[in-house]
Amino acid sequence: MLKFVKPAWFAVLPLLLVSLPPLEGAPGDGVDEREIFPTLALKVLKYVEWDGQAKVELGQRIRVGVYDRTRGKGYLQMFSELCDKYPLAYELVELSGAAVDDLDFDLVYIAGKSKLPLDLLDSLAGKPVLVIGEHDSILEKGGIIRLQVSSLRKPEYGINLKRAKDSGIKIESRLSRGAVELIR
Repeated sequence: MLKFVKPAWFAVLPLLLVSLPPLEGAPGDGVDEREIFPTLALKVLKYVEWDGQAKVELGQRIRVGVYDRTRGKGYLQMFSELCDKYPLAYELVELSGAAVDDLDFDLVYIAGKSKLPLDLLDSLAGKPVLVIGEHDSILEKGGIIRLQVSSLRKPEYGINLKRAKDSGIKIESRLSRGAVELIR
C-alpha cells in the first residue's frame, strides 16, 4: 500500500501565513495606500467586461485616467510606474484639472479621500468606464468600486453592481463574491 508523505514545508506553511506581519498600507501605521491601491485597481481589470468584451484577455490597450489631487501625487506616480512596465497594455492620462468630455477611458481612478470631483463623476455617468476610488461615498456618487483598508489592515472593496450594469460594465461573480459591500 502506497502512503502519501507531505513535505515538511506543508506543515509549516499555515504557521507562516498566520505569522505574517499586517498589510503595509494600513491607515494609522504611517504606511501609504498609494503603494497598494493602484496595483489592485489594475488587477481588478481581469474580472471586468466592457460591452461584453474582456479587454485584458483580448490584449486590448486599457486607457487609464488618474485624478490625483493628493499631496505629492503619489497615486499618479505609482500608476505611471505600473503602466510604464507594460506600455502596450496601458495608456495613462492625468485627469487633475483636465477636461475629460472628449477623452475615452476604460478605467478612471479617483485618488484619496478628500472632496470628490462630482463634475468628473457626472461626465462619466452612463459611459462604459470603470470608476474606482477610495472616498467613503464614491459608490453612492457614481463610482463602481471603492477600495479601502479594513480595521485588520487588509485590503477590502465594495462594488456598485447597479452602476456597473447601467454603464455597460459586467463584473465577474468571482470579484463580487469577495466584496464587503454590494449595491445591487
